[in-house]
Amino acid sequence: MSILVSSVGRRASLVDLCRESAKGVLKDARVVATDMTDFCPAGSRVDRLHMVPSATDPSWLGAIVAVCELEGVDLVIPTIDPELPGFAGARASFEDVGASVMVSSPEVIRTCGDKKRFNIWAQGLGLPIPDQANPATVLADPNATYPRFFKPRSGSSSLGAAIVEEFADLELRSRKYDGVVQELLHGDEFTCDVYVDLSGQVRGVVPRQRLAVRSGEISKGVTVRDSEVIQLATETVRSLSGARGIITVQIFRTEHGLKLIEVNARVGGGYPLSRRAGVDMLRAAVLESQGRAVPDELFEWEEDVTMMRHDVEVFGRVADYSALRDSHQ
Repeated sequence: MSILVSSVGRRASLVDLCRESAKGVLKDARVVATDMTDFCPAGSRVDRLHMVPSATDPSWLGAIVAVCELEGVDLVIPTIDPELPGFAGARASFEDVGASVMVSSPEVIRTCGDKKRFNIWAQGLGLPIPDQANPATVLADPNATYPRFFKPRSGSSSLGAAIVEEFADLELRSRKYDGVVQELLHGDEFTCDVYVDLSGQVRGVVPRQRLAVRSGEISKGVTVRDSEVIQLATETVRSLSGARGIITVQIFRTEHGLKLIEVNARVGGGYPLSRRAGVDMLRAAVLESQGRAVPDELFEWEEDVTMMRHDVEVFGRVADYSALRDSHQ
């Protein structure tokens, strides 16, 4: 069996966990990956790395499907938001070459991929969300108060998101990005790893408290068994008809209660912490890709498990990477 990790980039831990989980099912399992360049750190950890165009390139889909056919891929693990619409809309193309994709429905991807659309959806269900407004509305209001939080309607890794301290800050951000403005929240921030099986049932939820963040991704964290956070994450994902696989739900606990921030319909960068705590959502995905039952034991976990991250160097030679060879000839 083979697993493909898309846009593998720096996700060395995810590669290792994919291999561990897959080999727990089939001993001869392999992990292959795609990226726009072969000069990427996690590329050294996979059995084979394939270079493909950007997800915005019309040839991207065909390139990914071709890799799946060549490598005999059974399961595709998407890792970045820009690729999700393509994967969700082309599920049949992957099935034609024997690969299943751990991705939600196109409607779920559209809802979660647009911060304004998600807010409207959540508000309609009565879920607790922060106050949100269009930047133009706030800029036109002479009584608007600051600071607030600005974030692009789409995007990932917190690119473009920032606290706006005054009118000028918001005006500058809104010129550069199509975004939304929400109230600035204070409190404990959680990201919940949620697994939804192929029947649509929520099988497991692990809240990770984000103690420190780097480029929008957890760098220090701890697992916390907060029943209210678990309940809100579960209710949110259950309401997303068509959600499948590993989903991440971001929640704030403020002095006024819980606030649902957003949902990312893909595996999160902090998943290794949940895995260390005991759950094995990747193995669940592997089992489902093989048509096998998923035991409840895969979703048992311990609280108070901590994680800290640091950089690790990967050394090589120019000759090892086509991305460098061409520029050094």
